Amino acid sequence: MTKTMMTHGGRIVGIKSKRKEEPEDQTEELQCSICVDLLIQPTNLDACAHVFCNACISIWNMQSKQCPLCRAVFLSLSTVRVHRRLHRMLADEVENLTPAEKEVYDLRVASAPSRLKDATDERELVRGARAAQLYAERTAAAQRQRQVLRQLSELIAGVREASTVSMEAMVALSAATATAAAAAAAVQRQRQVHGQLLVSMEVIVALNAAAATASATAAAAAAARVARVVEMEASEALVALNAASATAAAATVARGARVVEMEAASAALTVATAEVAAASALVGQISI
Repeated sequence: MTKTMMTHGGRIVGIKSKRKEEPEDQTEELQCSICVDLLIQPTNLDACAHVFCNACISIWNMQSKQCPLCRAVFLSLSTVRVHRRLHRMLADEVENLTPAEKEVYDLRVASAPSRLKDATDERELVRGARAAQLYAERTAAAQRQRQVLRQLSELIAGVREASTVSMEAMVALSAATATAAAAAAAVQRQRQVHGQLLVSMEVIVALNAAAATASATAAAAAAARVARVVEMEASEALVALNAASATAAAATVARGARVVEMEAASAALTVATAEVAAASALVGQISI
């Protein structure tokens, strides 16, 4: 068996003993997980059935409602539901303690109620100090609340005054917004009109260009027609001139023919005259 002295504040508070022949789980089963010593007045929890010293778990209960081992939330403590086998094992373990260990264990058993009472008194003191602190905090909070209420009242009055000014500003802002919207609409319409004017100008320029092209084309066509007319007239004049030349030539030929005929007639007349003269002479001779 090995022994370990446990001290607190310079005084012995327990002896942790472990016999080599005892199983490991049996020794741990007889130990409190809070003070890590033999159990005193074993007490278990209703949520998980873990067992602790009554004073240890009672002091723990003042601070938390969770099991120190598994963190299960418990509602009550019980010394009745502890199994009898655990009591027998604990009694056997206490009987096997040495006189020094037994004395320390008895001191722990005797000091358990005082430990619990000291913890309770300390808790009450803490509660009283906490209550005084809470009262001071509540008083200070009430004063701060009253101060905040006064500041809030002043703020509400300022907000009301500011809201009046804000309403006037909002009205002015609404009017300015409406004016700006109207100006924006006018600018938009002006832009649309300007765009339409630009389009119209482009259309007019295109129409003028088309009209100029058409005029040039018409002028060219008119010039071509005039040229064709002049050419036709020249052709007709040439034909007429040719016809006149032909007619003049024919007239010249006719005049030549008539001259020949006249010359032939004159020659015939001359011959006839000669014949007449010859006949006259012949007649004169015959008359003689």
